[in-house]
Amino acid sequence: MEGQIPASQPPEFNERPPISPENLEALKEEARRRAIADAMQARREPQPQMQRPLAQPPMPPQPQMQYQPAPMPEPRVVYVRRNMTIAEMGLTLLISVGILTGVQFAWNFTTDIFSRIEIREK
Repeated sequence: MEGQIPASQPPEFNERPPISPENLEALKEEARRRAIADAMQARREPQPQMQRPLAQPPMPPQPQMQYQPAPMPEPRVVYVRRNMTIAEMGLTLLISVGILTGVQFAWNFTTDIFSRIEIREK
């Protein structure tokens, strides 16, 4: 009779301790051992051979359908000619004036310094 009465709390079968680094290493080692044992047992057992009835001729192999991805269309590069904006023209002018002034300043500075250097012989 007691076997027919359901328990007030269902038993929990999947209680596992929290995974810590030590537990994780132990679980990995156990999985590695099981995988090696399964592989060794699969090597020992001969694979079952499918035997065809002798009355039927062997069937030709069926061609396998292979997945072929759709060809990707090549991207077309389109160049669009447009006018420069006022900001772009102003920036171009400032950069060109800055480069020209910088070159002139550097030339003037180096020629001024080089003219002051004297080479004397003892």
